[in-house]
Amino acid sequence: MMGENVSTVDIDLLSLPKGTLLKIGADAVVEITGLRNPCAQLDGLIPGLMKAVLDRDANGELIRKAGVMSAVISGGDFG
Repeated sequence: MMGENVSTVDIDLLSLPKGTLLKIGADAVVEITGLRNPCAQLDGLIPGLMKAVLDRDANGELIRKAGVMSAVISGGDFG
């Protein structure tokens, strides 16, 4: 419902540069194409979710806490 196809644990996705290749399972590879901009629809799924994935620093700059976009380079079984 959120456009998420793969959830990860212990990978700092937001720090990975565009073009990074991630191997998923034995065969699948995805390429990080950029950061994902969360939208207000998140609060329709879980109230307060939008606030949980975005923040502002001391200068008022946006801080993303979740979400990257990627393109499938090669498919495979995710097991």
